[in-house]
Amino acid sequence: MTRKGLSWTLATAVGILVLVDIAASATHYFWEPYNPALLDFPFVTALHVVLGGIYLILAPLQFVCRIRSRHLAYHRRVGRLLVAIGVVLGATALFMGLVIPFFGWGRG
Repeated sequence: MTRKGLSWTLATAVGILVLVDIAASATHYFWEPYNPALLDFPFVTALHVVLGGIYLILAPLQFVCRIRSRHLAYHRRVGRLLVAIGVVLGATALFMGLVIPFFGWGRG
């Protein structure tokens, strides 16, 4: 397989994984959660899910060589935005992990 074919295959695989993850998160968010404690903090949960989706969409674009070389200002702005989103995601994940520690199927 050529280098160009390999990069397209990798890009397609990453794109599919991003879409599957976003669809799974959205489906899980809109259905009744398996952890009812998430309903006690709807803003934190929604912030984490929505910003996580945005992060998953924008982060793979940072690795596209054509964007980095031709649109450097865009690449830098999106990079700064991703750092800010990452900080908020980390804070919401830490909050959810400490305040709602029994997360997942183990609770019962």
